[in-house]
Amino acid sequence: MRRWMIIGIVTSCCGLWAAGCGSPTPIAREPAPFSNHSAAGSAERAQARAAQAPAQAPALSANASPSVAGPNGEAQELASHGEFAISGTPTFAPARVTQTVAPTFVGTLGFAALDGQSQSAIVEGQAGAWHIAGQLPGQVVALSFANRLNGLAVTVEHGAPRPNELEGAATYRIWQTRNGGASWRSVWQTTVPPEEASMAETPVVALWGSVGYAAIAGQLLRSSDGGATWVKVPVQGAVLDAAFVSPTDVWLSEVSPKALAPGQHPSPVWLAVSEDGAHTFHTVVTGPSVVPWEANIAMDGDGSGIWVVKDLNSWQTRVLWTTNRWASWREAAPSAYQGRIAQSVPVIDGSAAYIGLCPGAAPFPGGVTSFDLRTGRAATLVTVPYWYAVSLARGPSGDWYAAPSSSEPTGLYESVASLRDWRRVSPLFPPDEQIIVDPALGSPGSPALIGIDGDLFQGTVAESTDGGASWRAIASMPQAMPIAVAAGPAGSLAVMTLSAPTAGTGQAHLWVSRDGGRHWTELAAAALPNGLAANLSPFAPTNVALAMTPSGYQMAITTGSSDLVLTSRDGVHWAVAGSMRSQDIASAFAFDGTTVWWADNRVVRPGSKVGGKDQPPVFQPVLTESEGNGKPLRTVSLPEGYGALAMAWAGSRGMVVCASSANMDPAQGMTLFVTTNGGATWRARHVAAASQALLPGSVVSLALSGDAFGALLTDRGLLLTRDGGVTWSYAPQKP
Repeated sequence: MRRWMIIGIVTSCCGLWAAGCGSPTPIAREPAPFSNHSAAGSAERAQARAAQAPAQAPALSANASPSVAGPNGEAQELASHGEFAISGTPTFAPARVTQTVAPTFVGTLGFAALDGQSQSAIVEGQAGAWHIAGQLPGQVVALSFANRLNGLAVTVEHGAPRPNELEGAATYRIWQTRNGGASWRSVWQTTVPPEEASMAETPVVALWGSVGYAAIAGQLLRSSDGGATWVKVPVQGAVLDAAFVSPTDVWLSEVSPKALAPGQHPSPVWLAVSEDGAHTFHTVVTGPSVVPWEANIAMDGDGSGIWVVKDLNSWQTRVLWTTNRWASWREAAPSAYQGRIAQSVPVIDGSAAYIGLCPGAAPFPGGVTSFDLRTGRAATLVTVPYWYAVSLARGPSGDWYAAPSSSEPTGLYESVASLRDWRRVSPLFPPDEQIIVDPALGSPGSPALIGIDGDLFQGTVAESTDGGASWRAIASMPQAMPIAVAAGPAGSLAVMTLSAPTAGTGQAHLWVSRDGGRHWTELAAAALPNGLAANLSPFAPTNVALAMTPSGYQMAITTGSSDLVLTSRDGVHWAVAGSMRSQDIASAFAFDGTTVWWADNRVVRPGSKVGGKDQPPVFQPVLTESEGNGKPLRTVSLPEGYGALAMAWAGSRGMVVCASSANMDPAQGMTLFVTTNGGATWRARHVAAASQALLPGSVVSLALSGDAFGALLTDRGLLLTRDGGVTWSYAPQKP
């Protein structure tokens, strides 16, 4: 299931309803929901509402009564104005997390951070159970706790970029908490212009009682009052990284500031140490002359240390290390680290250092290596193709934690037995790939929710019987990634999976349960038509939908050139039953019995330049209903200026979730197109102004049940409606 994220196009679009919109099936057959009857007056009312909520999608004229009466007057008012409302408390769903900060431990209690696009969650965990303790604006980049209550965090927020710049100025802040991360206050900040920012500078923070240290944007800071106030410590160069071993022992990785200035002037890097609480420093070792890409250091309290230095010009990485309290240093250039984008800050454990690897220009996967401090040899322990900027931490019980940023939904991972096998421990729910509703396990008005989740190590099928408040894993699928789930009669379930990239086999398997998920059977590897296996890659821009039918199974797949319907009687042997030429951007499929609906976002006006300014393309969602053999039955065109993000059907009831095609960003406004008569007529509902702050940043999947129930999986949690889409609420998360 494709996740629609922000694609950064300037909003510029306006759409007015026109019956039919060029479709062979008219949207409205009479002066009813969203016909062009009295268009001028309707447009004026729509513009007045848009003025109250400027972030909404393009306005449509509307003068119809609601198709579903709300449970109270407020809902009826919303429906009569063509609006819907969102309530509840968003959470950090797996699809929201873009990167993670490795945990810091106070005894057996750990604190870590989950970063979204503009908000971060502080999570605490003990004995394998992690939950959200509090939230912070911006993205957390460093974290430290002195005890269970007192901690520090460093965040960064990027301003709007100027012309010809990729990023705007970066504002770094130090935050202090005195209640275990439940609330935070900003105690220090600095703003770095983009021309002065350096990717080589690694933010670090540490706290011991009243003594705190921070290395941010080339500066060393010290606090003597538990992080409430900070002073800048004069140092010889620009600080690239720091290792705060104790309240008195401080190590700095430094370089001349000219090496970071525009022009890329190579300069030697050096390590300096202070043993008196950062009052005086002396140089211990001088490294190579580089334009620094990174110069990360780790020191332990037993006299071992490792320094990883990467040159931006040559992409060469050198490792310097010591095991005799820095009396002497050795140097090597292990092949495992050459050509990489970057390596993580090392973590020393006994006679080895462990380093997270990022992919490089050569086809190197991410993963974890060990560096033997006795021999200088590097060994790859595990490869993970989609991990970027991985940081590691060792827990008090010997388990390891990985905190990656990722091209896929990510989170905090734990490895209990070794560094080779990982499982995501936060966030766990709601599932991140797809959620369906199963009236057979519940009722049409209160169905069970079945979700699939995959993290490239293990797939999971989970069930919720309390509206998404709590989830129970009903199947674990080692080395498999679920990509689609379907429910059939009498509590039967089916899940299509792909072999995880870490398994290296690239096969598709169908898993089937006939008893509501209590027992599962993994079928033999799917025999797919030639070429289709590549389109099911977890890294391919592919949408997949699955259905269980009286005669077997159906699967819909979008490829680069066509939309396909496949059928199978046994779940192993698959054949193409029909196909349609794919047009423009395929966005979603939805099965309704043996009928399949396709949603394409067709380009009606390509992007252009007007007055020297880029104008985004204009899309139009086009829905096609087809038989199981792929033969089109009819087409319905929704208004121009929208892009479909998700679609679902339940009998004659259908819903399409859209955003403005100028940005395809649901956080800037969402519109629901709803039909209760099989698509003959549609009503549009825009988000109410008061709900703007609760909009999700991405949409993952949509499911409908009965006359009024709906479940919309987003990056901010699971949204539920019980009145046909007039009001939605985030499912509460039980601890």
